[in-house]
Formats: sequence, structure tokens, C-alpha cells
Amino acid sequence: MIYSTTFALPKGTGLVEDFYMKRQLVWLAVGGVIAGVLWRLDYRDWERYGHIALFLLAVPLGYLAVASLLWGLPAAHGFVRSLPMIPFRFDRPLNGAFRWLRIGSVSIQPSEFAKPVLIFYLAGYFRLPLRTDNLRRGVIKAVALTGMTLALIFLGRDLSTTVITGAIAGALFFVAGVRLRYLFTMAALGVVFVGVVLMASEVRRKRVIDYLAHRENEKSGNEQVLQAQMAMGSGGKTGMGFTQSRFKRLGLPEAHTDFIVAIVGEEAGFLGVTAVLFAYALIGGAIFWIAAQAIDPSGQLIGIGVGLTICLQAFVNVSVVSGFCPTTGVTAPFLSYGGSSMISCLLCIGMVLSVSRVAQREALAEGNSVQEPNLVLNRRLNLQREEGKS
Repeated sequence: MIYSTTFALPKGTGLVEDFYMKRQLVWLAVGGVIAGVLWRLDYRDWERYGHIALFLLAVPLGYLAVASLLWGLPAAHGFVRSLPMIPFRFDRPLNGAFRWLRIGSVSIQPSEFAKPVLIFYLAGYFRLPLRTDNLRRGVIKAVALTGMTLALIFLGRDLSTTVITGAIAGALFFVAGVRLRYLFTMAALGVVFVGVVLMASEVRRKRVIDYLAHRENEKSGNEQVLQAQMAMGSGGKTGMGFTQSRFKRLGLPEAHTDFIVAIVGEEAGFLGVTAVLFAYALIGGAIFWIAAQAIDPSGQLIGIGVGLTICLQAFVNVSVVSGFCPTTGVTAPFLSYGGSSMISCLLCIGMVLSVSRVAQREALAEGNSVQEPNLVLNRRLNLQREEGKS
């Protein structure tokens, strides 16, 4: 689909028709190697380094946050542009956001890695269930580091990733057993924050108002949603055929990234979109099944976090394309073009495969089937007894 959406490149770009497809295959290979390495490792050996991964992630996120703040000061524009030799350029926002770091000809989106890194950190942190009972000694640290990460993403003007990452983190707090009164407080603060941000930005406010009023035309911020709906609807049951999309030539923005599902609907029809949704459901179901077989709370949190990441991101992307949600920049996992998105998703898969491999190995070592629930339950009870003694 990436080849189909990009083979008819505008004249003057200097790119060959399979440029994006070849580059995506490179990212697929890199992500596959990372997933394979994680699969062969025991997640229990490296989960204690979650805070280090979180700190390393904060460096590029903070770099982009500073860029965003400097760009907000008109007097600093000249200063920013006068630094041509800095290793990572941030000379201008893309689509109004500072999401990407450019290293030569390669662009990296650090916020894409916030989801797996936070899952990694919270799974290791809440491995001890006793940390969920005490606000000052347990919950507050996780909340503070999670909030810091979300704040850095938001300062880079990436509200959609901030909200999705925050929702995944909140779900992990709930699954870990954090008390409901703490969760309700965090949820209320999050809702108030999103509401204030939407109302404070004229562009975001207009986009939401136009969406609620079903105004999808050239004068609203939802014109691309209308084009995406027309593209999906024109495909009928079986589609117009591979590479035969008309809307990718008529100016549908981000046809190979955020709106690639619309081209799937146009070229493969209702059956093609159904196959994509079924694939997401199958992947999500398999991940949640692995989470249910995990031998400890951290493995369970990894599985649930990864499953929510892929399913929620896919849901938001398809909802935007179909007009169910207002326009926002969220890619379709495993389908949209983008190295950061692909590597992040495969990194998540590698973590889940490690959880599955450990569960299988432990089950075989004790002569039990992986599906035997008593094994999982007994190990969790033993872990809690050890923690209570310590």
C-alpha cells in the first residue's frame, strides 16, 4: 500500500517511484532485528532499567520542547536559524508541531517511542504490588515521571500523542491496582487539561466545532476527512484495484501515512478495510492472550500496555479516516509509512514475545501447559508472599 500511495510522485521531487517502499523495508528490517533480540532476552533481566530508558527518552523530547518554546518567541527565530551546524535541526515546525529530529536525511519522531518506554518503565516499577497502596512512597514517583514525559511531548505541540500515551499510562495504573481515588483524580485532571488546551487554541477549537457541526468542506479544518470518506466510499465492496486510487492524485494529504486506510478502502474496497480491521483485532487478541498467560505482574502489564497501544492507535486512525473522530495526526500501526512508527510497534511486539517465551519456558520447566491457569496464579501468589516478607 505504501508503494501504491507513492508511486505516482509529483514531478520535480527527484524521487523514484519505489523510494518510500524501499525505505520502509529498511525500517521494517531494523525493527525486525530489534524485535528478534528482545524476543530472545528475558524481560525480567532488563525491566529494572526502565528509569534509564525514560531518562534517555527525555533528552530528545526535551530538545524538541526547547525548540518549540524558542519558536514561540519571535525574537528567537533568527537565533534558531543561525545554528546550521547543530547535530539535530529544528529550524521549523512540521504541520505546526515539533515532533521530528532530523539527522541528515533521516527524521526520527521521539514521541513514538514514549509509549513502549513508558510501558517498559511502569511494568518494572509496578512489579511490586505494594507500591500501588502508598501514594507518597509508591504512586507519586510513577505519576511524576509519567507526567514529565507527557509534558515534554505536549510542549512539542503533539497533543494527540500526549492524549493517547496518557490514556495507556492511566490504563496501566488501573491494571496495576492503584487505588481508584487516585485514578479518578488523575483522570479528572487529564480531562480538564485537554479541555483547556482545546479551548485555548483557535485552530483546535475550530476543528472540534466543525467536527461537531458536521462541517467538512474547504473552509473547515476537516476537509481532508471529507476527501478520505469519499475515497473509502468510492471503493465499493471490492475496490478499484491496486494503484488505481484517484484521490491520492487529487490531493488527499498524508495518503501514505495518516490516511493510508482511506486508500485501502478505495483500492481494496470494503473487503480490504475489513481485512485490515480483522488483522488488528487478531494481533490485539493474541497480545492480550499472552498477557493473561504472563507469570508475573510486570509481564501482564507489558502485554496489556502493548495491546492497548496497537489497538487504541489503530482505532483512532480508522476513526479519523472514517469521520468518527476529529482530524489528528495518528498513524495506522504496521501500515502507515514511517520509520519511527514501524520500529516502535516492532519494539512492542518484541517485548510481548519475550513475555510469551518466558511463560512457555517456565511452564515447560515445571511440566505444565502454558494454558494452565494454576501455574500463573501460584507464581503470582509466591511473588506477593516474597514481597510481603521483604
